[in-house]
Amino acid sequence: MQDDNVILVRGLRKTPRGLEHAMSRTTAPSDTAHGGDALALRERADALNDAGDTPGAVAVLAVLVAAHPKDRLAWNALAMLHIAARNFAGALVASRRALDCDPRSAADFINAGIALRELGRLEESRVNLAAAVNRNRDTEERDAPLAHLQLARTLQRIGAYHSAAAEYVRAIVHAPRAGIHGQQPNEVIAQSIGDAATLPDLSHGTAFLRSFTTAARALTHSKTRTPTAHAALMDLIAAATTDGERTAADRLLARYWRPR
Repeated sequence: MQDDNVILVRGLRKTPRGLEHAMSRTTAPSDTAHGGDALALRERADALNDAGDTPGAVAVLAVLVAAHPKDRLAWNALAMLHIAARNFAGALVASRRALDCDPRSAADFINAGIALRELGRLEESRVNLAAAVNRNRDTEERDAPLAHLQLARTLQRIGAYHSAAAEYVRAIVHAPRAGIHGQQPNEVIAQSIGDAATLPDLSHGTAFLRSFTTAARALTHSKTRTPTAHAALMDLIAAATTDGERTAADRLLARYWRPR
């Protein structure tokens, strides 16, 4: 199973300006209090990250959080950099400090869940990622696809394959529309499809997942009703036999299948 946490951690991407984007998506209440010095440190960390100097960016953020320990965004960015560097113990500490600043933050539960999984603490990872899913129901819907995907990965690592299959489906259903205007398919969809393909064939439930991910792949690559997409949809409709499966199929069609 591919576990590309670097790409999928919220905000931090293998593209320029990723760290700056992560730290500026929301304005922390403390930003006005520490003003210019914090901004300068963030810009410095971003420049180092862009240059591929992750240790340097981590060192700058460490200075920032030491001076301003209530800055959740700085702790969040530090956790993401630690994950990118595969320093999962450091990521867990930073995630916990971010949650101390805001116990409702789904993004920081996701980071903590990833770190715990990679440290082998699978049940704790499951609890944190389930918390992220629950927070998204009320507060941060934008993080829902990633929360479901990372929960699926932990459940798969635990061996709870049926539950993992359901979470992969939810990750795809909640992901933003992609591929219908010539865009590349959403990263969460692509990763969910790839990871779901590694689940063992245990039951009808995983057979449905195969049909679902095949249809998702066809739809996210298609701007129009192509024969491939149509065939995938027919297979999906045939595979859906329970109310839950029919609901998931209906949501996929509503999200990606536009009329001519």
